Amino acid sequence: MARYYKQFPLPMSEEQARGVIQNYLDLNGFLPYESKGEPCFKKGNGIMTAPQFLKISLGGGMVVVADGEVLGLVELPIAGLMDALDAEQPD
Repeated sequence: MARYYKQFPLPMSEEQARGVIQNYLDLNGFLPYESKGEPCFKKGNGIMTAPQFLKISLGGGMVVVADGEVLGLVELPIAGLMDALDAEQPD
């Protein structure tokens, strides 16, 4: 379950959005990762702080962003990524 879950309308083509998302992930040091059989992105290795996880999905004219995926027994939020937004769960 995600700590934050946001849906946004996609203001561009999915191909353009994938480019923007990949650029963001690359610039911020996120690498592809698999958690519980689902693809996500991971930043850090947990030596000094907990690693950060992010899951982004595109489809149906929407972008879905989820952070803080529960991996194992610990919920690992991405500090500051969406701190101004209220946590929501999908309907």
